[in-house]
Amino acid sequence: VLELASGAVRLSGEYDARRSLARLQVTDASGRTTSHRSLRGGRARGEVTAVALTLTGTWLTVWTRGVASDDWTARSRVTLADRVDTRSEQLTAGLRLRLGGDASVGDVRVGAFGQLGLRDIRLVSEADGSAIRREGRLLLSATSAGPGFFDTGHTSVWSLDEASFDLRHEADLFFRRPDRPGVFGDHACHVVRDGDRWLVATSTWGDFDGGKRSAVASTLAETTADVTTGTHVLDTRPLHLPTDGLTSVGVWDPHLVLVDGPVSGTQEWLVGYVSATRYFEFHPVLASGPSLDALSLRSAASDRVAT
Repeated sequence: VLELASGAVRLSGEYDARRSLARLQVTDASGRTTSHRSLRGGRARGEVTAVALTLTGTWLTVWTRGVASDDWTARSRVTLADRVDTRSEQLTAGLRLRLGGDASVGDVRVGAFGQLGLRDIRLVSEADGSAIRREGRLLLSATSAGPGFFDTGHTSVWSLDEASFDLRHEADLFFRRPDRPGVFGDHACHVVRDGDRWLVATSTWGDFDGGKRSAVASTLAETTADVTTGTHVLDTRPLHLPTDGLTSVGVWDPHLVLVDGPVSGTQEWLVGYVSATRYFEFHPVLASGPSLDALSLRSAASDRVAT
């Protein structure tokens, strides 16, 4: 049994070798306990040599790995959205691992998780759009995919050796929203160095579940901390991306570049992004302005449906 505990909250994953069954158990702050198992995938075939428990967004997942393959398989999964506030910084800071059961344990690993796949890959850039290299390696941002939909992902930073294509994990980024409490794994972002500050323009996919009340907007974080190494929780403000005259239900995938302005000696920001007429039909838009807080619509290719 693997258990993540914080205060009265208990989140556990168990593998019963006698029944070849992996299941979850959730105890919330009120003391209510429930058990969860997948009828389709909860049973493992063959000998299980390792068990894992992960928390990504609001989703708790138990995994197994066997002798026949080094691949992990998700066995059971449950959402904690209406039970446990997993975006609470107090709760997550207090999480501790506990081991139970009668199986002998050869090794235990505890830490960050969540790069089952990468998408939304972009160069980390200077404000003028040029690529940033560290020790000869290109810096990239990406969405680290979790075991599920958008709300199980988060933002990560990587470095790439252009000759060998070796990819190395460098950083993870999480975000506080300006309009609600908690920390979110927002992603689909662009990381920009502008002088002594770093800008992170991000899409609010961290709580998108595809429901009728789901919406996606863009936010902007500004910090002097080097976001290309380590783990960071960043404060954000709204990045208002104009959709004047467009039918729009959401904007995402912001990309920033600072260019020479229309008047000699001035500069302006260009911001490319997506505007959706519905989920998921979307098209590219370009805005510009003297600052990222004063953008106006410049052009749009509204005939596109997935660009």
